[in-house]
Amino acid sequence: MKNLLIIDRQPLLRLGVRLLVASHLPTVEIFEANCRHSLSEFYSKKNISMILLGFDTDREEVNRADVVRIQKQFPTTRLIVYAGCLSEDEIQSLLNLGIYAFLSKCAPVEQVIECLQINQ
Repeated sequence: MKNLLIIDRQPLLRLGVRLLVASHLPTVEIFEANCRHSLSEFYSKKNISMILLGFDTDREEVNRADVVRIQKQFPTTRLIVYAGCLSEDEIQSLLNLGIYAFLSKCAPVEQVIECLQINQ
């Protein structure tokens, strides 16, 4: 993986993920976006290797339409959804849509890094 786009509405969460990735995968170029609804042309032109798409499941449902739209905008990019507690059926539904992986926001740091390293 040469670059990563972190999409999440929470700036502190994006910062934490950025710092975590930078400390374990220093060669990865990291981009951030705070809104999954209006990703700019800038990101489309960057040939993004992987996207971490965050959902705040305490305040919103995981929107399948958002997942599909991002997959269409970045058809060759590996998409990892990370969110709070989802049922096995909800996770399987996302996997059936074609996401590359699901990460829980409660996952230990080691699991997050392992997921990203496997995808390099």
